[in-house]
Formats: sequence, C-alpha cells, structure tokens
Amino acid sequence: MMIFTNRILFMHTISVSHVLGDSYAAGLSPDQEFKTMVESIFSKEHSDFHFRPTEEVKPVTGKIRIAGLRAPDDAIKRGSVYWICAGRFPDLRKFLAEEMRIPMPAGRITLPCDSYQLAPDNKSFGWQLTEKKYVECVKIIPWVASMLTEQPFLSDSAWWGGAPVSARIDNAYMAPPFRLLRGQVRNLLNQFMLEWTRWTDDIPPSIPNRAFLKYLTEAKRLPDLENDGTERHSQIQSALRRSLFKLAVGLSD
Repeated sequence: MMIFTNRILFMHTISVSHVLGDSYAAGLSPDQEFKTMVESIFSKEHSDFHFRPTEEVKPVTGKIRIAGLRAPDDAIKRGSVYWICAGRFPDLRKFLAEEMRIPMPAGRITLPCDSYQLAPDNKSFGWQLTEKKYVECVKIIPWVASMLTEQPFLSDSAWWGGAPVSARIDNAYMAPPFRLLRGQVRNLLNQFMLEWTRWTDDIPPSIPNRAFLKYLTEAKRLPDLENDGTERHSQIQSALRRSLFKLAVGLSD
C-alpha cells in the first residue's frame, strides 16, 4: 500500500502493477475511513494478500494492492484520499463488496478526480480522459486560444511553458500506461495550435504534452483574475473584452 501526493506517480503505480485477470475498485474516502478499509483488508487473517510495492513495481499474482492519492486541500475534500484497489475478482468481491459495502465496477474505472479513466487497450490497461472530459477540453480550446493571444498573456512567459518537474515524473508519464492519454493530449494540443494561428501571427507557445492539461486548467481561471484586485485588473479586463469580441465576430486582428 502506498500514498502519493503526485497524480502521475499514483496512476503509474496502479497501471504497471496490473496483472491479467485483475479487477479494480476506486473511490474517494475521508482519511479515517480509508485507514479503516486498509486495516480491514490487510488484517492478520488476510495477510496473504498484503503487498507493499517499491519504486520498481512489478506485477504480483494473487495479491491485493492499494494505492491512494491525497485529495486537494480544499474545503470539501480536505483530509480525503482518492484510492484504487486492485486484485483478483473473488478476493475483491469478498473484502469490498460484501464486507466493506463498496460496489465493484464492471470494465473501466474512473478516478473521482479530473475524470481520468483506466481503460483496456490492445496491449494492457492505460489511462485516458473520459469522453465527457475530452469534449469539455475541445469546447474550451477556441476561447483559451483567443484569450492567450491577447496582452498581457502573449508577453507573459509564465504562460509559455509548464513548471519544471522531476525526472521521475517525466519518465512515468512517458511510460506505456500513459500512451492513450498522451495521444488524446496530442490531439488537443494540435487543435490549440490551429486555433492560435487564427488569432495572431505570433509564434505559439511550446507546451510539453505532460503540461498541456494543466495549461488549459489554469487558462480557464483567467476570468477569475479580472477581480483579483491587482494592478493587472485593467489589462485582464481589456483582454477579456477583446477576446470575447474576436470570438463573437470570428475575426482575428
């Protein structure tokens, strides 16, 4: 059992420890409920199913594995844990469905955070965005592209690249379990670049595949900055007006 604070490492550990025939359960639980569930599964009578993975996680047949991700520290989810439990179906059915009253999903599972889905592909299991989340990203791209080609964002280097991350996270994201997600992000990034060229002749930003979803998330927060009380208020307000005008008339300048 492992607890993570980084989503990519959490997702990577779950997917690379997959064993053919595994079933999965996922949920969001308050910290104490999560501890109770883990203690029940890893109690003395169930010790044969105990598995503590190292950094080099390898599949272990016949074992139940649990990984948790600390939820964002907000007012609703403070102290909660996103978790996935993996193992042979009869064991999970007994411990989770019967003893813990946690339902067993059929087929794909979706994390209760950011709509990531663990789905089968031609080789094994991999992560991807749910259809709903992917469509949401597609719909927001035209507005994001038109907005970010305005001042002050065009000249703000903070918007032109992702924050630096450790080599361990980069390596995990480039591993096979993320190939489905990388393909989706690549399609979204290509669409973003096409939209960018509609609004300006300036060179578009160089955004790493891994950072693009975070880039979209942060860009969606731009209207909130309009009322942040800083000296950038007038610049942001002007950029919002110009962006909305461009979208309304379908013209670039």
